[in-house]
Amino acid sequence: MSFTSNTSTRYVQFELSDGSIQSIVEDLLKPFPDFYLAKLVFYEKRDTYRVDGDPLIFSSVLTFYRHGFFVLPTHLSSETNRQFVADKYLLPLLATYGINSEAITYTTYIELIGSVQMVKLGGHEQKMLECTQTKPYWEDVPEHKPSGFVVVGSYMEYKYVVKPLVTIINYLMRHGYELEGWNKQTKKATMKKVHRAPLPPPPRSCSTVCVIL
Repeated sequence: MSFTSNTSTRYVQFELSDGSIQSIVEDLLKPFPDFYLAKLVFYEKRDTYRVDGDPLIFSSVLTFYRHGFFVLPTHLSSETNRQFVADKYLLPLLATYGINSEAITYTTYIELIGSVQMVKLGGHEQKMLECTQTKPYWEDVPEHKPSGFVVVGSYMEYKYVVKPLVTIINYLMRHGYELEGWNKQTKKATMKKVHRAPLPPPPRSCSTVCVIL
């Protein structure tokens, strides 16, 4: 099996200020033509778009496109900063605060499929190695950054992490994921992680409920 780029699902890549790359499926931008990233992507087709942005903040922006809510990391979640980011990326923020609302809880899922692929690393000869396909792509999983795992090419819509399925499962479990299902015969697994992100304090003018646009 050779790795070629032949896919109907287009991933849009953004190069940030520190040189890191973050990506998102193009179709997730289409419902929001008036938002900054959609305007950037659909104004001119490119492989990579450069954005002057902080990686942690930008990851939260992409989460908004994927899941419809916007939560900044705790140390960046002041109301002033939230509004600044919303204005920069043209996000119509809708955050509802209640007296007992201390956090937003959401769950992310990862599908894993183990396989053996012909892989060539560096200047070495091709070898059959145990790999793992992940959905979403490994580069789109926030916890991928410390791993240092190598990702190889794409065949159709697939990319592969050059690590056995069990290695990926153990790595994700160390980063807070739970194993929902695992079929050893088909080498398929599903994992999930429940996130609990604190909301920033409501504006002083709000007594019980406040909507921020």
